[in-house]
Amino acid sequence: MERVLRAICLIVGAVAASYTVYEVTMMVWRNPAVEDSTKSIFTFVAALVYLIAIVMFVIALKPFFQIKIKKNIKNGPLVKGTVISVREGAFINYRPELFITVQFTTTDGKQVTATDRLVTSWIGLARIHPGAGIYLRYNPKNPQKIILALEDDMTTDEANVVQANMQAVLDRRLIERGATSQEMIDIANSGVKAQGVILSAQPTGNIINGMGEMTLHIKVTRPDNGGTFESAVNKVVPRNCLSDVQPGSVIDVRYLPGNEGKIVIVTKWSQAGQPPGR
Repeated sequence: MERVLRAICLIVGAVAASYTVYEVTMMVWRNPAVEDSTKSIFTFVAALVYLIAIVMFVIALKPFFQIKIKKNIKNGPLVKGTVISVREGAFINYRPELFITVQFTTTDGKQVTATDRLVTSWIGLARIHPGAGIYLRYNPKNPQKIILALEDDMTTDEANVVQANMQAVLDRRLIERGATSQEMIDIANSGVKAQGVILSAQPTGNIINGMGEMTLHIKVTRPDNGGTFESAVNKVVPRNCLSDVQPGSVIDVRYLPGNEGKIVIVTKWSQAGQPPGR
């Protein structure tokens, strides 16, 4: 708002100066007693003032274009980035102005580094440092254009959108690496919630990211009618979670009613960056 008021003042000043110079110049030219050389000087000064007024007018219009750009960005995807660097600017209403460079991943998997200006409180300043996480929106057509937002300024729905976008990026990377498939991700996102009992757990001999892969045979109880069915899934299990997959352990799973041969294990360790079972 402060920039808009300043822009309006510049426009009014430019118009007033131009009109005043125009009137004075016309009075000089209409006065036969004024020499031609003096008229030429007034004409040159008037042209210079008009040029300055045009520059002021262009500068004054800049905030209005920025408002339109910001409005487009506010409708863009909401994601979470990492602060790369912070540069302090001026103080606006006793609040620090920061120029923050962040790195983030777009919803289509591209890594982008961009900078935005943020005026924050002294409490917010303490949380903004290299390596810290920060929320932002970006323009899909030009990801370099971003708007930063502190976590305190976000609603629960917006935070959920960020989580969903981050999960979508993670899922896409896992598919590209062959760690899972779109079918298994669909089961994890929209499958029926149920409980299963591990019947057996056998190592496959594969080591993925330093963790062993296991074949888990599971008996699943259908939540609607209490019936059961058995299925097997290959799962990468962290070493400190091996006790969770011992025979007899109860785990949460998801499955599609029309395709009970494939299930997805839902646990804390399987949600922390681990791909759904294949």
